[in-house]
Amino acid sequence: MSTSTRPYFIGLFLLNIGFIFLLNFSQDSHSTHHHSTFLHTQANFFNGTYYFDDPTAAYNLLSQLDVFEVIDENAVAGAKYDTPSMGFKPDFDYCDKHRAYFVENPDLVFKNLNFVTNYASGHKFMRQVLPMIGKDVTPRFSKSQEAFYDMPLDTNIYFIFNLWFSRRQIGKQFSCLSQASNHIAGHEDLYRKDLSSAALVRYAKAQEAKPQCFSFDKYFPKTWVLRDKDQCEDFFAEFLSPKYKQMKKERGMVYFRKIGANVHEGKGVFPVNENEELNIQNLYKNGSACRTVRDNNLIQYYVYNPLLVMNRKFGFRCFMLIASTNPIIAYYHDGYARLTLNTYDTKSNDSSTFVTNIGVNLQNSEFKDWTSKQIQDFTYWPMEKFAGHLYETGVVSDPEWLNNYLRKEFMKVKIHLIRMSHKGFARKSSLFELYGLDYVMDENLNLWYIETNTMPLVDGFTAHSTQLFNQMLIDTFDIVQNLAKSRMKRVVLYINELLRQYEDGAVPNIEARREEFRKLTMNRFEPEFMPRENNTFYQIMDENLQGKDMYMGLIDQECLTF
Repeated sequence: MSTSTRPYFIGLFLLNIGFIFLLNFSQDSHSTHHHSTFLHTQANFFNGTYYFDDPTAAYNLLSQLDVFEVIDENAVAGAKYDTPSMGFKPDFDYCDKHRAYFVENPDLVFKNLNFVTNYASGHKFMRQVLPMIGKDVTPRFSKSQEAFYDMPLDTNIYFIFNLWFSRRQIGKQFSCLSQASNHIAGHEDLYRKDLSSAALVRYAKAQEAKPQCFSFDKYFPKTWVLRDKDQCEDFFAEFLSPKYKQMKKERGMVYFRKIGANVHEGKGVFPVNENEELNIQNLYKNGSACRTVRDNNLIQYYVYNPLLVMNRKFGFRCFMLIASTNPIIAYYHDGYARLTLNTYDTKSNDSSTFVTNIGVNLQNSEFKDWTSKQIQDFTYWPMEKFAGHLYETGVVSDPEWLNNYLRKEFMKVKIHLIRMSHKGFARKSSLFELYGLDYVMDENLNLWYIETNTMPLVDGFTAHSTQLFNQMLIDTFDIVQNLAKSRMKRVVLYINELLRQYEDGAVPNIEARREEFRKLTMNRFEPEFMPRENNTFYQIMDENLQGKDMYMGLIDQECLTF
């Protein structure tokens, strides 16, 4: 579509969707304002909304500045952009239509919070969270219907269970500039067990000269990816050595075998006992078949001296929000401790003795007389309860141990994970993701990272966990939408300033303007759009800052580069 036909397109488009023009400001009404963008702040702000002086001219200019960029194909392997998905027709002009809608309806960003989601109507997010903060604009339809819907233009946030970036192009078919969507393309090195293990090995090698900054002696149990020939042979060199026999004698159990991808809820985790030893030896022919076996197996050191609570093993589930990838802005959120039902026994062949997953606990046949509520209440411990127990039993001597030690350790692990995996992230201002991270703790109070889960459980299973998850989601959208408001405030002021300087809309040196636009649409909070003071997230990273401040002082200066 040529520039000359854009005004006609906007008018026709808005007429077709039945939109009533609420704002009809002429460019002349602001003719007395000029010079710096700062001077126009009040002139462009009315009743909580920043607006465009001339929506049609703003649309034309935005269409030249907000240029779609294709994400690296490696980040969206197997993508199918031209087929119906989730009940919606494919629309390669969607973000252009959304831009036309937004310039006439800036309230959409500054006042509304409208969701497209495929969470079930009975999910607590749909019943308890969404009605408190916004509106569901997802068309509801029967699966038997053959008709498909157009994407709603009045969407702020896509909160979708599946990875929709493999079905719709970010910045063209959904997740437009003024929107946000909840999955980060290219994040596999963060959450896939095999790829994250390989990324951690690379990260550790890059810092071999700085063991005080990172090593497998802290936070991350050493892991071998057996599909990698060198790592596989390195594992068998230890596995068949006197060293392993001695470790086995001292520890009881030395390794876990894990499936590298596509298994969750405690599945695909196997203690390497005598039977598992034989399976590994036979499959890999004592290491001679490392070159040929392509099974996606990992071997990881087992934390052999876990701290026990009530003579049971426990693990932590905490949360991390990457609120932006352009630049990276990340947060930590408290989770909870979860106990096993079985008492601890290193000689047990039952994985439920070692795996603390709620789903595994609910399927434990030894506790068939317990109700689901009894199991969940017994095994779920809020962080404050856990820290209080350690203090009361004399394991820790600091009543503020949770604040002074544990939370900081959780945060440091998350920072290392981002640093080792971020190079693959799609750098788009509209992307965010909430992750669930699992840890265990040894008897010396050392924290050990186990894995990252994408699309973690956010449907509470106890009264406390329901409250925790609901508030965490509310605070997630508080952060994400305030970033959207901040960048769109800058967009409105920038566009208005250019159009005041060039009243005919012919802005010169458009390439330089695109670079200016690219920088101003990178995420950062404007002072009036900061997250709420009582937001329950703790910030751990902001690439807008420099030096140690980028990591909230949690990383030493000497460790910033690697």
